[in-house]
Amino acid sequence: MIKRLIAFILCLTIMMGLTSCYESVEIDEYAYTVAVGLDEGEGNTVRVTLQFALPNNISGEGVESGGNEAEEGSPALKNVTLEATTISLAIELANDLLSKKVTISHAIILILGKDFVEKSFERFWNEIFVGSGFSPGIYVAVCDGKADEFIEKIIPVFETNPTQYIERMVNMSSSVYTINTDLYHVSRLVDSQLGDPGTILCSLVESEDNLEEGEISPEEVLNEQFSPEKVPKKGGPETVFLGIAVFSGKKLSGFLNARESWMYMASIGTRKLKDTFIEDPNDPDKYIAANMEQLKSPSIEVDVSGAVPKINVKLLFHASIYSIQNEDTVKSVNYEQVEKLMEESLLKDFEDFYYKLAREYNSDLISFGKYARKNFLTIDKWDEYAWREKYCDSSFNVVVEVKAKRSNMILFE
Repeated sequence: MIKRLIAFILCLTIMMGLTSCYESVEIDEYAYTVAVGLDEGEGNTVRVTLQFALPNNISGEGVESGGNEAEEGSPALKNVTLEATTISLAIELANDLLSKKVTISHAIILILGKDFVEKSFERFWNEIFVGSGFSPGIYVAVCDGKADEFIEKIIPVFETNPTQYIERMVNMSSSVYTINTDLYHVSRLVDSQLGDPGTILCSLVESEDNLEEGEISPEEVLNEQFSPEKVPKKGGPETVFLGIAVFSGKKLSGFLNARESWMYMASIGTRKLKDTFIEDPNDPDKYIAANMEQLKSPSIEVDVSGAVPKINVKLLFHASIYSIQNEDTVKSVNYEQVEKLMEESLLKDFEDFYYKLAREYNSDLISFGKYARKNFLTIDKWDEYAWREKYCDSSFNVVVEVKAKRSNMILFE
């Protein structure tokens, strides 16, 4: 009887111990990061910027521009920048400075400064992708400038919740000028033989009013060749997510402008609607505008039988014409001529784009490599072919087909 009682008491003691929470941390004891920025530090250090949302101080009226502050004056966002030899050490320093434990596992976006990517990205590679605690689903962006300066200027617009604002800015399904790439996607491609990664591109605008004469050329506006810092606008936020940062392995190769970013998305078959235009054949000073829709994913084939790869790409679009500025053209519009003009314009753009990626950037951003690998029966044969070395000399055969029709409404302008 005594043995049973002792056993019962022992089991009860063990069970009560299992219900204890010795190392538990309450939710309100954490400081949750919204954005993390990495910049080149002095010497061999890294400069880490942590942006926190302060839920208790977020006003229902949104955030005024100029200081990350809610309308009553209470800060809605708090930024802390620290410098250390590693990212983890910088977070440890933040823990000592703040009253709460810092966690970056819920951060929405990781912003890499241009200098950091060019000089230190490879050195901090393992820590970013393995040992830092970032979520695989965190969005990755490259800033054409300093990440800490960009984060300082993030002011929510049309949102009372800064977390929702940043989430929607980098994951806008309606955007045709950037991508929403996460850490997992980048890590999967950076050492792959099947393609190269690209990330969101962001920047601070150069001027509050880029519409002033001389700020941006008419050709850049017409051809959508502007970069994020030169968006043709007056007013609005100083932070812009637009364009794509292109990598060749772990090295930053260059940036894509607005037009090139759309061509990238069309090349991988995202099928996003895009407004486009051509000069009116009867009046070069006026335009025919249409909604361009990709009817299906592009057809891509790679011929590896020759000395250099031959890449064949076929793209099919549907153009719904909604604006003809010349009234004489409206009366006698020739749809076959419009289709031909659109096809010629798009064909040149896509050819120039593919050759730029291969020759200038040496980046397989479209992942043509995964189509080339289909020609090989074994991994050894594929490795022996050395796709990365041969890709930069590839030739491209691009076919663009456009089916144009008149929409239900024509606007006379």
